[in-house]
Amino acid sequence: MRKLATIRRIKSLQPIPDRDRIELAKVDGWNVIVKKGEFNPGDLCVYCEIDSVLPEKEEFEFLRNKRFRIKTMKMAGVISQGITFPLSIMPEDIEPDEGTDVTELLGITKYEKDSKLPRFVHGPRVGRDFPSCIPKTDEERIQNIGGKHWEQIKEIAFYLTEKIDGSSATYALIDGVFHVCSRNRELDRPTEGKSCIYWETAGKYKIEKHMRLASLDNVAIQGEIFGPKIQGNPLKVEERQFQIFSAFNIAEQKYFDVQGLKEILFMMQPIEGVPLINPIGLVLEMCPQDYIIAMADGYSAINPKKLREGIVFASMDNVDSIYHPFGRVSFKAISNKWLLKHE
Repeated sequence: MRKLATIRRIKSLQPIPDRDRIELAKVDGWNVIVKKGEFNPGDLCVYCEIDSVLPEKEEFEFLRNKRFRIKTMKMAGVISQGITFPLSIMPEDIEPDEGTDVTELLGITKYEKDSKLPRFVHGPRVGRDFPSCIPKTDEERIQNIGGKHWEQIKEIAFYLTEKIDGSSATYALIDGVFHVCSRNRELDRPTEGKSCIYWETAGKYKIEKHMRLASLDNVAIQGEIFGPKIQGNPLKVEERQFQIFSAFNIAEQKYFDVQGLKEILFMMQPIEGVPLINPIGLVLEMCPQDYIIAMADGYSAINPKKLREGIVFASMDNVDSIYHPFGRVSFKAISNKWLLKHE
């Protein structure tokens, strides 16, 4: 589960030109506008990420006109992402430690754009829990990677792909049985007269047939469905599409490395992989986080007239890491230009 609110430390503060009442704080990799004088460098704070929805309580009443949702914003010429609160917002009997997840404690939930989409886009509400033998598709943001985690991955070679704003889907053969899943649920085959984009996509691309012909038993294919009636179709493509971004070996409990993924993409033709972005073999040690965030800005390879949502970094080879038990090191950098336009 995403940690929307955590105890973090103010790394630094810097003035904002021509502004006397606000300044820019650095919280891990995030830049956040704060009240001048409210914090000092080194102070602990409660940091809430973008996409947080705060509860309707008196202390958050100032956010009512924003429907209590935390978004990316641009003010005084600088981009601010998230919101910080002093530790006094915490219950008195709680002893805050750096890194503590306080999302549930403060009653904070995640904003879900999907909740406003037509029912049929989600697929049937009936179904089962997501298969426990497959990791869900969820990448950490680059701004949250630091300290020992960064030290572990800074010398790893990565390949970069375009992040597409759609609905993630997982298709798997588990002991010969075909499974269809959204981001969080396994979905039943719709009954006659009902529709489900995940099952429709499986049929359109003959995914089960391709997986059986390629003998991909106990393998999960994960990708993005995008197009009309999904997330507002920001890329403005004319028909719904599906592109693969990862494959998981269920028997070995490891993601396929880049070479293994290439082989699976070859076997799954004509289904394509998400667009590849140069450079190949990029090493993080040469790329400060601010540079990586700037790299996320750009235009989509799918529709060059539209901004891309961002980029995803994935390790070319599998690694052994406490942060990445399934071998694949990956994270995302969301384009600030895209956020400002589409949030």
